[in-house]
Amino acid sequence: MLQWHGGSLSIKIVVVITTRFGFLAIKRPKNGRIRERLCDSPTQTLVEQVNKVFLKRHFGDGTGLLLKPEGLQGGPTFLGSKWTAYEQRFRPENSPTNKQKKRLVEFADLISNGTDAAFEKEIGLYLDVEAFLKFIAANALLSNLDSYLGFGHNYYLYLVPSSNKFVFIPWDLDLSLATWPAVGTPEQLVQLSIEHPHAGQNKLLDRILAVGEYKEQYLSIVKKMNATNFTSGRQLDILEQIQPLLKEPLAKEKQSFASRKEGMGFGGGQFGQSMPPRRFIVERTQSIAAQL
Repeated sequence: MLQWHGGSLSIKIVVVITTRFGFLAIKRPKNGRIRERLCDSPTQTLVEQVNKVFLKRHFGDGTGLLLKPEGLQGGPTFLGSKWTAYEQRFRPENSPTNKQKKRLVEFADLISNGTDAAFEKEIGLYLDVEAFLKFIAANALLSNLDSYLGFGHNYYLYLVPSSNKFVFIPWDLDLSLATWPAVGTPEQLVQLSIEHPHAGQNKLLDRILAVGEYKEQYLSIVKKMNATNFTSGRQLDILEQIQPLLKEPLAKEKQSFASRKEGMGFGGGQFGQSMPPRRFIVERTQSIAAQL
């Protein structure tokens, strides 16, 4: 699949870093846009669609319940016992069985209504907690608030058949690197808290981090990522490799964009106002080091 963005350099950095974290940047553009841009956009990023092929390769089975939630800013939420309410907000990508429907409702009920004791005891039966903590840590390090951490979107939720547990799969990471102005300026987002990386209340995340064992595990994951794939030196090395290759294509893309006389689209030019990648790398790694 193809993904475009005015800050193509930032996207390529995110793709490399998140791949090393074990994640993929995923987006599904409109077919009409693909046809238009194939002819004149020299900076194209190939990304992978979340489908049965992807799920089978990563989880050994692509037949589980796949959801693409939208508008659940506080995370998975109990919406009552009627499945129709979940269809509208959790948006299944395939046809769920009755058992899969029941599993999702029970998962949401535990998050929203379970006692602290019940939550601590049972959440590991419904959620792959370690994978969830890695998902949160990667988004937090990248200051990615256009995600589960911000508006409760841009991710998939998959019920893995072999474990009967839910996992979170990232999607659409093009506004990482402190570039989502709806929740703060780049200068604010580059200082994003590691211990509270989300906007407002997120019941699943808040309850997970309230459990001492899980919070300790989360901070351990952050420290490991920060000492390996997220060091300033490694990120700047990625930047140095990418910049020379994109100098000419970016100049052509800028000329092509001007010739089409397109507006800046949603956000009124937010992409051009984002923090330069080099500055983000330096300031974000400094902020994380200070917090740890």
